[in-house]
Amino acid sequence: MDQQVKGTEPLKSIFKEQTSIPEEYIVSEIHQKTYLLNGEIVPWNGQVTEVYSPVCIPTDDGPQRKLLGSIPNTTGKEALEALEAAVAAYDNGLGEWPTMSVEGRIKCMQKFVYLMIQQRELVIGY
Repeated sequence: MDQQVKGTEPLKSIFKEQTSIPEEYIVSEIHQKTYLLNGEIVPWNGQVTEVYSPVCIPTDDGPQRKLLGSIPNTTGKEALEALEAAVAAYDNGLGEWPTMSVEGRIKCMQKFVYLMIQQRELVIGY
């Protein structure tokens, strides 16, 4: 018979079996294979960082965090490329965004919000 540590049974009860999670809340793994650079989607073939849920699922080996997916593990090279693109876009305050009218910026943000709403389920999971 397995020995139980006194007082652990209530703790075990907070971890729900994956089968008890409602279908609409089950998240499929997403493995990001691209990143954004200078307004373009760039493929990524390098190392990745795995992303895990903070919520544990009971397994035969004890509670385990569920793998949600992975993201590119970009390096200093990609960071400098992104910085250079941002500096070029700003163009010492003469770039398109810093010289755009307030009305133009509002229209850009409205378009962004509209496009994000189209991705609601992917972004927030329901």
